[in-house]
Amino acid sequence: MAELFTQEDVEHVLSSCREKAIPYGIRFGELTWLSNSRLALEASEFARDKGRSHQMDNAIFMAYFTHGQDIGDISLLLEIARGNELDSDELRAALENGLYSKRVSSGSDMARRLGVRAVPSFFIQDLPAITGVVDEDVFRKTLQGLAMKG
Repeated sequence: MAELFTQEDVEHVLSSCREKAIPYGIRFGELTWLSNSRLALEASEFARDKGRSHQMDNAIFMAYFTHGQDIGDISLLLEIARGNELDSDELRAALENGLYSKRVSSGSDMARRLGVRAVPSFFIQDLPAITGVVDEDVFRKTLQGLAMKG
């Protein structure tokens, strides 16, 4: 991570995330390295097709941001899948065969076309994107403004 970001920048972002996460009971641990999230994204798509994406996404988030685990490790993803009522053998086969690779690539391509430079990024109709970790009030005001127009 040090090759991409200064420690000061990382601490600033984590400090902001920690503060904004308090009301939701989310804890951010130490973040000292970047995990390759490609397999995690594919596992999330697998879970989406099984109706379990919310659970899987939350578990992947907690594994990385709270516990500092490597979400690029297939064995961790299989463990997370089992803990979220998903067939780990079926997930392993899907990941090994690249079943969701094209879908993830497509999503990444779309994000680049839309100019995504930060995560999370939210797009609401023709309004400017909402990017990064922002307060709930930003969403509330945006949606209220949109409702007033409609």
